[in-house]
Amino acid sequence: MNGMIHKAFSLAAAMLLLAGCAGAGETAGQNSGSQSSAPLETKPVTGTVVSTQTENEGGSLTITLSDGSQQTFDYTSESRFDREPDQLQPGDQVELEVSGEPPMVVTSTLVEEAQLETGASQAPLYVADAALYRGTVTEVSLKDGTGTFTLAQAAGTDYGAAEMTFTVDENTRFSYPLEKLTEGAYVEVFYGGEESPAGAIASNYLGEEEMIVYNGVLLGVQEDENGGKSLVMAFLDSEPFCGNSTLEELYPLAEIVFHCGDDTQFYLSEDQLVLGAKLNILHTGATTRSLPPQGNALEVRMYKEIAYTPLADSGDNAPAEG
Repeated sequence: MNGMIHKAFSLAAAMLLLAGCAGAGETAGQNSGSQSSAPLETKPVTGTVVSTQTENEGGSLTITLSDGSQQTFDYTSESRFDREPDQLQPGDQVELEVSGEPPMVVTSTLVEEAQLETGASQAPLYVADAALYRGTVTEVSLKDGTGTFTLAQAAGTDYGAAEMTFTVDENTRFSYPLEKLTEGAYVEVFYGGEESPAGAIASNYLGEEEMIVYNGVLLGVQEDENGGKSLVMAFLDSEPFCGNSTLEELYPLAEIVFHCGDDTQFYLSEDQLVLGAKLNILHTGATTRSLPPQGNALEVRMYKEIAYTPLADSGDNAPAEG
């Protein structure tokens, strides 16, 4: 945190110095006509958003570069974004102008998709009465928009099989460009059929598994005055907790806190949210730089040790009532 404040001060000081130089240059130019201000030296960086972390005075933005490597850039209140950092989603394409060492964000521009593949749309797709599978891409074999790809489900989830292969044809719809369907991407597929390979009906890009899928142990539930819930979580391999411990006593052990809003889907009953419950949480991927970090949960399920039966048979495929 101290380093972040120092970086924010350094960037603000640099900009003030630049502004001062510019003003001095204008004065000198008016007097002699021989001097001009030097522009802030920046360099462009283009990549795909992996995650963002925000706090009151700034935060950080992690992107995947064209060579496949990841790099994190800090930003401050002086940095300029055409879309607020907490509104950037995993998979968004951005162009940055960075300056300094380590480089910090001066400006960030969201790059609109120029043209999507045939059958693709920007909005997430949903197919009623179709089976759902989520996983990380392990293999892709596509040519001219047809072929197959294979997914491996994330630890803690149960979509009926540890791995599934899907076929793609001219009727398969994607909410993202096919260029994103690469090894390491975390996607969801609505499909037909009960055996692998199954026919993919529609697919949505979710990001990267390690950035949006969390497994951990529940320390407790915080409730606000408006009835909202926050799940205080610890590491999955944490030591067993005393059943008489209070959340206040256990809070120092918290690894992360997930806020649950009206849009959060709970695939479990409220009486399962007890101390020591192992949970699987799908979240937005954006977290604060506070201690512990805080994020927003999209879906909450019981952690599954091993995939046993398809969700359609187990009843876990529908949110809990209420």
